[in-house]
Amino acid sequence: MREIVSIYVGQAGVQTGDTIYTLLSQESRLDENGVAYDTDDVNTALFTETSKGTWTPRCIFIDSEPAVVDEVYVKSKIKNTYTREFFVSGQEDAFGCFAEAKFHNSRTLLPPFVCSFRRVLEECEGMNCLRSTQSLSGGTGSGLGTTILYVMDDVIPKVSKHLHSILPSAHVEPAPTSVYNAVLALAQTETLHNIRFVYDNESMTNLLNPLFEQSLGTNRVTYRDINLLPALVSSCLSINAKVTAGEMDLVQLSTNLICYRHMKMVSPAFVPLQLYESQQKHNAFSIASDAFNKNHEMCSLNTQTGEYLSCWLLFRGDYDDFEIHKAKKRICHPARQMDIQFKDWIPKFVKQGHIKSRPQYLYDFMHRADQCLLKVSNHSNIMAVQNDMLDQYRTLLENRAFVFHYTGSGMEEGEFTEAIETITNTMEEFSKSAGNAEEEQEME
Repeated sequence: MREIVSIYVGQAGVQTGDTIYTLLSQESRLDENGVAYDTDDVNTALFTETSKGTWTPRCIFIDSEPAVVDEVYVKSKIKNTYTREFFVSGQEDAFGCFAEAKFHNSRTLLPPFVCSFRRVLEECEGMNCLRSTQSLSGGTGSGLGTTILYVMDDVIPKVSKHLHSILPSAHVEPAPTSVYNAVLALAQTETLHNIRFVYDNESMTNLLNPLFEQSLGTNRVTYRDINLLPALVSSCLSINAKVTAGEMDLVQLSTNLICYRHMKMVSPAFVPLQLYESQQKHNAFSIASDAFNKNHEMCSLNTQTGEYLSCWLLFRGDYDDFEIHKAKKRICHPARQMDIQFKDWIPKFVKQGHIKSRPQYLYDFMHRADQCLLKVSNHSNIMAVQNDMLDQYRTLLENRAFVFHYTGSGMEEGEFTEAIETITNTMEEFSKSAGNAEEEQEME
């Protein structure tokens, strides 16, 4: 058995986690009480069987204050499948401060969390992957999430750790300290994970706006709607872990995508996203070419400039395998017929897989397509996503804005500059490594 254990941290993490497992329960054909219509359909990597014969998720929800956690436990569509001891909450929030969550909230939350995590591990035969989902804009998601990763690095150092992180958006983030929280979390967790999938609310809102404007006549996309996009990504990754192996296995995912140990941020894209009544048909080539459109990225990654280092394509649905092979061949053609730029010195820079199962959807505003594609890309311009945050971070720090909130919660001022150095060194090493590789190839 190769189980996946998920941890959902902070308000955004908890709400997204509930959407993810609602979708995963639907795919495993579980009813609202956790009863399986057919036990052969249950993804045992994600669900464990209880003594009553029902199935419960292998996940933990944790937040600094009880409101969101209790709301999920009481009002969730699949509330009866959850186990109460895997819901951990404190009595007060982190006030949007990384240091408050890391140094204060963690004191009360870590002991019950460790107990809950031990119970989850006891139900596992061979844990394959730890998946953590949180927003780095808030105090709890960034600060408490960082502390949890430090603990996990001691408890399960050899287990692959995959992070799904929602980064601050330039125009829709309400908290002025969100950039501080994100940069500090990115810097301090640099060595604590294998791969990080990055999202931002602005990019995901832009993906859904056309669907809402055409079907509902409004562009008022809610966080509940946005949560569906990370859920679709986790769904494809989870199904893959159940029925495939080799290069499409979750552990192999980071090996195939991450060519430098210090550049572990990747961007997911999911296609198609269509209106409910859409009649448009797709084939392997059309859906693959559509996925490489920059407008389908779930973070502010501009793929029109720079180059892809590596790419992972997961086709899902009733595709012809030969058509998938032809689509990949056209993408990887040395003449770059599709104008998709890859680093030529990386052999086999595109990995692909095919899962026959039909994708599932939760909400009626989206077309329930029979075929879909998940693209996960490691692109040279991912550095620009960090660089934009770093510029805002430097501006705030030069004016010493909000610094007293962090130092008053136990953080040292030197940690601010250390964060800048860590991320700057990461970007410089990445540029240097890529440049050296190209120079060596030219010399040969």
